Amino acid sequence: MDKIYSEKMQKASIKVCGSAETSINEEFAKLKTYAEHANKDVYFDGETIQAFEKEMAEFFGKEDAAFFISGTMAQQSMMRVYCDKKNLYKIAYHPTCHMEIHEKDGLKELHKINTHLIGEADKLFTLQDLKLIPDVSCVVFELPQREIGGAAPDLEALKEMIAYLRGRGIKCHLDGARILEILPFYKYKQKEIFELFDSIYMSFYKGLGGIAGAILVGTKEDVEGARLWRKRYGGTLVYVYPYLLSAKQVFSENRDKMEEYLKSSVDYASRLQSVSGLKIKPEKPQCNMFHIHFDFTREEVMQALIKLAETYDIALFGKRIRELANGKAYTEITMLDNYARVDKAKLDKAIKLFDEELAKLK
Repeated sequence: MDKIYSEKMQKASIKVCGSAETSINEEFAKLKTYAEHANKDVYFDGETIQAFEKEMAEFFGKEDAAFFISGTMAQQSMMRVYCDKKNLYKIAYHPTCHMEIHEKDGLKELHKINTHLIGEADKLFTLQDLKLIPDVSCVVFELPQREIGGAAPDLEALKEMIAYLRGRGIKCHLDGARILEILPFYKYKQKEIFELFDSIYMSFYKGLGGIAGAILVGTKEDVEGARLWRKRYGGTLVYVYPYLLSAKQVFSENRDKMEEYLKSSVDYASRLQSVSGLKIKPEKPQCNMFHIHFDFTREEVMQALIKLAETYDIALFGKRIRELANGKAYTEITMLDNYARVDKAKLDKAIKLFDEELAKLK
């Protein structure tokens, strides 16, 4: 079933979510303009990479910035810096933090850093949750919170939490892999948000759509400490200019699209509300991402979506329908460029058929 579903979604000419897939040649063609006046870096030394790091530091209002080939490396490096400075090898974060569920215990195995989980896995943590944590070197926030549908706290709640942690002498780091995607929700009060955190990581390949790469910003001392760990991780490659040029390109061309992506997300979620047997989380999307939880199994949902692809040549969702602990299905929705090109009348017909197919299963 999985293979058939994936193939049907891939072949559908109308894709509602994500953005159009591009070939390697198309990807590199986009970089030509950015390559014309660029210099090759050698072990992260070069005019182009240094200028870009300076640009990123200024964008986030921090003293320094370092380019990394992966966010995993960037964040683990900064966690080690904070733990070394306080001589306390314990940090705290949400139960669904990337470092907890996607990195094979890298912090624990490589750095012997213990972790404390804050709050419950299916909701944002609060100030009351933070008051229950032990002393730690750093608390990691994630904006938006991917594993719970891109949810984020309101700005005042965020300020209260960080003020409390500051009072306890605890560093505050932002896993901002998708930080640009949540800025419309915060009415672009980015200066207020960025200055709250001691350090911030942002990905260039997620919502921005680059090849790979990440930026880590903070104080000059802390970022320099992270650069040392980048070297120890084997992350100081002889050349990174393909990733760097891609990062420059997508940051320049795509960062201002997030408002439109949010509007697409809200519009699509509202259309899907007419389908019985599913729940949108959060109910009103806060960024270009949301989750859908179904009252049906993966196989049942995939079968209904295959029928839509065969009838209307449309892929309502992405290539993966996942399973919750209760055996029911869920999926993650990410709205990018595709939605603007979709015929909304045809989309509504497809959604109506989807509802009818699911209704047969009740």
